[in-house]
Parts: sequence; C-alpha cells; structure tokens
Amino acid sequence: MKRLLFLALLFVAACSGSDVQKAEALYNSGDLDGAKAILENVLDSNHENHDARILLGKIYIAKRDFVSAISEFDKVLQEEKEHSNALAYRGLAMWQKGEHEKAFYAVTAALEANPDNPEALLIRAAIKIEMGQTEKALTDLDKSIELNGGTDDAFLTRSLLYEGMGEYDKALEDLNIVLSTDADNYEALQRRSVLYYSMQRWDDAMDDIDRLLDMEPGNAKALVTRGRLKLRMGDIEGALEDHDKAIANAPDTLDAYVSRGAIYQEMGELDKAIADYSEIIKRDPSYVDGWFYRASARFVNGEYEEAAGDIREAVNRQPKDPTLWGLAGTIALYRDRIDDSMTMFERAVWLDPMQKKLIARGMKIQSWLEDNPEKAQEVRGRLNDIIDPERLAE
Repeated sequence: MKRLLFLALLFVAACSGSDVQKAEALYNSGDLDGAKAILENVLDSNHENHDARILLGKIYIAKRDFVSAISEFDKVLQEEKEHSNALAYRGLAMWQKGEHEKAFYAVTAALEANPDNPEALLIRAAIKIEMGQTEKALTDLDKSIELNGGTDDAFLTRSLLYEGMGEYDKALEDLNIVLSTDADNYEALQRRSVLYYSMQRWDDAMDDIDRLLDMEPGNAKALVTRGRLKLRMGDIEGALEDHDKAIANAPDTLDAYVSRGAIYQEMGELDKAIADYSEIIKRDPSYVDGWFYRASARFVNGEYEEAAGDIREAVNRQPKDPTLWGLAGTIALYRDRIDDSMTMFERAVWLDPMQKKLIARGMKIQSWLEDNPEKAQEVRGRLNDIIDPERLAE
C-alpha cells in the first residue's frame, strides 16, 4: 500500500510545451518508454528545458532507476539550485532509494524555496505517512488540496488516510470527488469498493466491483473482494469460485490465498486451508500473515508442535505485534508450557492492553481447561496478574 502511495505521486504536475505535453500524456497512460523517447529528443535540442528534465526524472523513478532520476534532478539544480520541484522529486527518489535523512532534507529545502508548492507538500505527506505521522501528513495534504484544488492523487491519498483513521464518511467523500470528474477511475472505484465493504454497504460494494470487472474481467484484487462479499451473503460456492479465478489469473496475489484459506478453515477443511497458507510462505516467506494463519489452522487441527514453529517464525519477523504473542501464548498453553505461555500473554498485554479481553474470552472456552482441571486452576491463578480475574468468571 505504501509503495502505491509513492507511485501515485509520480502522476502529478503539468508540463509546458507541446512535445512535453505529449510525453506527459504517454507517461500518464503508462507508456514510459514512449514518453522517455520524446523527452530525450526535447533535451537534445534544449538541455535547459527543466519541465522535460523533471518529467524524465519522474519516469526513472517509475522505472525504479533512482540513480538516473537523481542525476536528472541534479542537472536542473545545477542551473537553478532552489528549483522547488527538482528538490521535491529528488527527495522522493532518495526516499525510495533508502536515503531517508537526505530525502527529508531535500523535501524540506523544496518547501523553504516555495512553501506553497502543492507537489512538494504531497511528497512530504507521503514521507510522513511512511514515518507514521498521520496527523502531520493530513495537514500537508489539506494544504496541497487548498492550494491547487486537489489532484486525483491528493484526494486518493487523503481518502486512504481517512480510512485508516476510521473516518469512512470523509474517505468516501474524497473518492467521490475523484469519480465525479472521472467516473471510470479504476483506482478510485477499487478503493471505494473496499471502503463500502468496510462500511458493510454490501450492495454498493458489489456494484463497484461489477464495474471494475466489466473494465478488467480478470482483475485478481476485484475478484477476491467480490468473493469476500459473496461469502458475506452466504454464497460459499460463489466465493470459492471467485478466489479460484483470482489465483489462476494472478498466482502471486497473496491476499487471495489468505482469503481462500480462511474460507476453507471456516468450512472445517483444514488441510486445504493449511495448503493455501503454505503456498503463501513458499511464494514470500517474509509475509507474516502466512505464518500466522498457518499457525492458527494447525493449532485448530491439533498440530501443536507445528503451530508453535509457525508462530515462532511470525513473532521473530514481527516482534511488536500483540496478536502474534497472544496466539503464541495459547499454543504454548496447549503444549503444557505454562511458564512460556504466561510470559507470552504478558508480552501481548504489554504491547496492547486490549489483549486482556481476548485472553479472558479465549480462556473461557478453551477445552484444555476442562481436560486439565488442576492445571486449569494453576493457570487461572497465574493469570490474575495479567488480566482481571473477575472476567474469567463471567
């Protein structure tokens, strides 16, 4: 998602000159090589055309050739050291390259040169999102939109921020602004369908997804979302069919395996669920959800040792996730590792006090307690220092 926010920033700012405008149109349509060829011809005849050079730099960013992108921006800055857009996009390239301190310095310099540069504000907002500074990012986005009326990318980015903050109505308003001027904006329709899903507006979500699939019948993300909607509506067969299509069309769509695995798990077909989660791990071992969900499925299936190995892998990769520690504690309990279990529960609660409720609810229904009454009493006693003991009796 964060990468998408950065890539979206590359499609802003108008350029002057008919050839540059042609190149920009090709760039916006995704024809990077065609745009690059035109810009190289323009620069051959006029190497001081800053608009052309900055657009060429943005093309290099889109191609993930950050060194070449920075080189193009530097050529502009050699002639005009306070060129705000060159500084801003140089910062974007550096951030993508991993040089975060230099990137933030460049974007700061861009806004010192022109505090009202909407593109620089949009880039700084994206960097702040990456840094987890949501409120500051929102301030930059608001100002960027106020200055130039807002680009599609600014509204799309702000809608994503609002969605993450739980302000669904504001997120929907921004998406509708984009769609009011471009009814077929694929990204806005896709975002809105997911937002409607979160708002439990199932029919509206289905309408948007059907439009997406009319525009691009094999789109895996749209098929997965439609499959989830069908599941909500009780159409399990239809849900599986859409997930099967999504995976056939785009085998690397990891969310499709997560979602289909969850359907299988809900159906009690744990072997199929575990197979889907295993496929995720095979394709991308760094994807923590693969380890988490396989641990969950193996735990339900009574494969406690295997589940412990999976959740250990997940915790090692993402040690600040309280949900992972909560599951690790439960698995340890079923393996009769009470000391380890208590330590893990304590870690979960330390990271997120809300885990107290989840642990209490889980302890209430665990068959382990019924099968081992003496140890159950010991566990309940030791949990007194972790969660409210009265909750266990509810």
